[in-house]
Amino acid sequence: MKITNKSYDVIKWIVVIVIPAVITLYSTLGGIWDFPYVQEITASLAAIDVFLGVIMKISSVSYNKECDGVLHVDTVNDEATDKYLFEVDDLDQLANKDRITLKIDAVSEADSPVED
Repeated sequence: MKITNKSYDVIKWIVVIVIPAVITLYSTLGGIWDFPYVQEITASLAAIDVFLGVIMKISSVSYNKECDGVLHVDTVNDEATDKYLFEVDDLDQLANKDRITLKIDAVSEADSPVED
């Protein structure tokens, strides 16, 4: 099953921000106001959150494996023009595709060697 980037971002936001915030809120208010089943509810939500996080990680790893190659971009070199290096995993299979997916590997100022 494939989901859109927007759906993935929404699910990630729920897993990383919303569920932990709800756990913290319910746990804190439950302790103050004697809500029922505080431990059971917060532990269940935490288990669901961990499960969803693992599923998202598996999905992310699977998505990143679908790349056909890497485009290395160097914009901080000593020359006046940017440098691009296209690295393909399987060149023979590229001709049979109607589209390709590339991972972008950009060299930044932090990656560039410091000169004295």
